Formats: sequence, C-alpha cells, structure tokens
Amino acid sequence: MKSVLPKRKTRLDVYIDILWSIKNGLQHKEDIIDVTGIAGSILKEMLDSLKSMGLILEVVKPNWDSKHMITMFDFTEKGKRVMEYLRYLDEVTNGLDLEDLIRKNDMRRNNDSDL
Repeated sequence: MKSVLPKRKTRLDVYIDILWSIKNGLQHKEDIIDVTGIAGSILKEMLDSLKSMGLILEVVKPNWDSKHMITMFDFTEKGKRVMEYLRYLDEVTNGLDLEDLIRKNDMRRNNDSDL
C-alpha cells in the first residue's frame, strides 16, 4: 500500500520550486513564500545560495510610491540557461515513472555486480 503522506522535498526540489516561481513572475520574497510554502529564513538562505551560484540576481528598485525600496529577483544568463535545461528535462520525462526507472536501474546494477 502506498503512503498517503506527502514525500519530503529534497533540497533540489526546493531550489527548483524557487526557480520556477521566479520564472513564473514571482519576483518578491513574500510571493515566493506564499506559493512554495518555504519558511522565510530558509528561503533567504536558498536565495543567497542561488545568487552565489550565479543563477539569480537581486534587484533593488524604488517602490511605486518612491518612498520605499523593494527587492526583486531575476535570472542571470546562466540562470536562464539552467531554466531552459529544466524545461527540457520536464518535457523529456513527462509521463515517465522516474522512481520505477531508478529502481530498475538499481536492480540491473545489483545483478551486474553479482556476475
């Protein structure tokens, strides 16, 4: 019987959620938090990590009222290439049961090592 509990997200899953959020136009931290459900402190750490990898950049602009500055996030050229690659992988793997493929690959490796 399959578990009804949601699988815990890997760090990679969270990075991808953040990148897709930015790709879909969510450029403010609060919007990304609302959509992904990531805690603010974890989001800050992961955004800093994505910036240090050169995938996103932080843009500070005056708010519409020009009294406050707002921080937004956008892709670097490298980040845009990574997103294109992720989109390609999503298309290629759409409909594939990746867990089943991984399990079969592991079984094949175990059988090969028994020889």
